[in-house]
Amino acid sequence: MGPLLVNVEQVVTKTGRGTVATGKIYRGKIDLEKSKEKMVHILGVNKKPVTGYITSMEVFREEIKIGLPGYDLGMLIRGVEKSQLSRGDSMCEPGSIKLAKKVEVKFYCLSADEGGRKKPFQKGYKPQMFVNTLDVTCTFDEIVGVDFVTPGDYVDAILSF
Repeated sequence: MGPLLVNVEQVVTKTGRGTVATGKIYRGKIDLEKSKEKMVHILGVNKKPVTGYITSMEVFREEIKIGLPGYDLGMLIRGVEKSQLSRGDSMCEPGSIKLAKKVEVKFYCLSADEGGRKKPFQKGYKPQMFVNTLDVTCTFDEIVGVDFVTPGDYVDAILSF
């Protein structure tokens, strides 16, 4: 099953209770039967990691004690302010994920017929990138083997955030 990974979709403050994050469990499990809380690290782009504690969970307004992969749920998180948590952040087991500022990708550029670009681009291009619930601007630092990427091309590239 692997270590816990939850992507945050929405953050709200529940009066008298604290910060609530909604999201989907992609892997791992949250078990509140054995202990009253689950420690998680909250990671986001250009943020310092924050430690929080999941103290309760709800699915369709019904409290649950065990969260499994595929569950969309709301989690009450102790020790975290609403301003420290945002859409696109990831919650994980402490030490299980390492943040990266650069990534190597295999990339396909959609053609105009597929709803993509009409014109080619080169190194330094800054598109908007969507990954699960994260929406971030990235930069093409290096494009391997070509000077320009034309719509319909498959390329290897290095992106930075």
